[in-house]
Amino acid sequence: MKKRKSDRRPESQISGATRLTEIVVLVPGAAEILSAYGLHCVSCVWRTGETLEEGCLAHGSSAEMTAELLDDLNRALAKASARKETIEVTPAAVAGLRAIALQEKRSGQGLAVIVDEGGSFCLEFRAAPEAGDRAFVFKGKPPVSVFVSPLVLRRIGGAVIDARDGGFKLDLPEDADLAAPGSIGCI
Repeated sequence: MKKRKSDRRPESQISGATRLTEIVVLVPGAAEILSAYGLHCVSCVWRTGETLEEGCLAHGSSAEMTAELLDDLNRALAKASARKETIEVTPAAVAGLRAIALQEKRSGQGLAVIVDEGGSFCLEFRAAPEAGDRAFVFKGKPPVSVFVSPLVLRRIGGAVIDARDGGFKLDLPEDADLAAPGSIGCI
């Protein structure tokens, strides 16, 4: 989808191309803001990969209303607590991620922390970070790289990825204003 000139925003902001699922997870109060603009079907965002622009078009929003909605969402995002711009990975998680990469023949690839279509944080292998992603490299043989978009980092910065209970867990800082998901997966 080609971005309109008015839709070009820094990677740390919501744009018309941002998936509704990501918006609901990453922006405090997003469900209420979306409902105020006539997007009452917030529960349906968990079943689709629809973008904000697609949702607005489906609900008959004008370009001006969509722009106002974007401004309100980005204001809510800006009010969220500032997070550290780091991600830590415990030695146990580094070893586990390295083993999976070797087993799946993905050595040299990194893991991206994303919001999946179900609204959970997820790890997925990627050959390289996407434009604007922060890359965190954890030394070893081979090294383990973790890629995080600025939007996701705004919500989970300072988190620790750990390996325990047969999976990977995302431990958020105690002061995070996001309910911590029980685990991360998708790899």
